[in-house]
Amino acid sequence: MKEAAFVRSWLFAVAAERLAYQYLRNKDLPDLIWSNTVHHTENGVMTMDDWLDTYERHIPEHIEQMQANYDDGVRRQEVG
Repeated sequence: MKEAAFVRSWLFAVAAERLAYQYLRNKDLPDLIWSNTVHHTENGVMTMDDWLDTYERHIPEHIEQMQANYDDGVRRQEVG
């Protein structure tokens, strides 16, 4: 099934992202790294910690959106 392969791919991406996030969190990086800031076009000034928090949630939010779209498509096929 295409849907199952798609879901597995996204779950793998989420797991990989979380592992990378946890790896960076657990590294003994200098405070300079964590306090450095960048300007994000949507979020304004962000530290490395802010950036990691934002992107840790990024993929799961997209998965929820895709699941809702998929469920809506299934409902439409059942009705139509």
